[in-house]
Amino acid sequence: MRVQKRLDDPEMTGREDLLAHFCRMRDLEGKPASFVEILVEAMNLVGAGADTTSIGMRTCLFYMATNPEVQAKLREEIDNFYNVNNLKAPMSYLDTQKLPYLQAVIKEAIRLLPSIVFQLPRHTPPDFEVRGIKIPASTTIGISPIAQNRDQEIWGPDANEFRPSRWIENEDKTRYFDRSTMTFGGSGPRMCIGRNIALVELHKFVAQFVHNFDFELVNKDTPWRIKAYWFAYQSEVFMNICRRN
Repeated sequence: MRVQKRLDDPEMTGREDLLAHFCRMRDLEGKPASFVEILVEAMNLVGAGADTTSIGMRTCLFYMATNPEVQAKLREEIDNFYNVNNLKAPMSYLDTQKLPYLQAVIKEAIRLLPSIVFQLPRHTPPDFEVRGIKIPASTTIGISPIAQNRDQEIWGPDANEFRPSRWIENEDKTRYFDRSTMTFGGSGPRMCIGRNIALVELHKFVAQFVHNFDFELVNKDTPWRIKAYWFAYQSEVFMNICRRN
């Protein structure tokens, strides 16, 4: 195990990388991190750096495959952008931000299935009250993104439906939804530092994939399977993919 090998080298003569940094970690009392703590931190980086984005990509493709009218409308928007701008190269991220329906599709997909479904815990500030419930200071609390993202008080009676148009019907509602939705990365001062990179990857991938390929589910009657741990891993998502002319 590479972690143990590094820990067995007290002089840290190996590569200067993130693993070396983890091996040098100390708590406030100067105690070094344990093998398990270093291993967990390294695994978190691997999962957060790759799995979150790939889960988001699969989610977008699944909902477009099960809603072909959405796929067709998005493809029309993307193709039109290519034609109007005589674009020959893949879209840049700035290009994708000029496509309102693309943004709506991505937001709606990751609203229904955010990559991280486990509660992101936080310590509360001094005693406060929410809807008549008193919460003591330093309490660890969290909310499931799935619960918030499908709350009918926020999203309406069709909260469980894939309807991208909800994001572009009204500017005030869009701002409200942007504040209310919980996607991968959390929010606030401890938001994931890689969140913006993941969003760049997601927008560029979806735009290019829809522009270059037609796709449909192999078995439309079989829903996908989701294993929710910290991440929401999907399986049995099989598609027929055909390059467009």
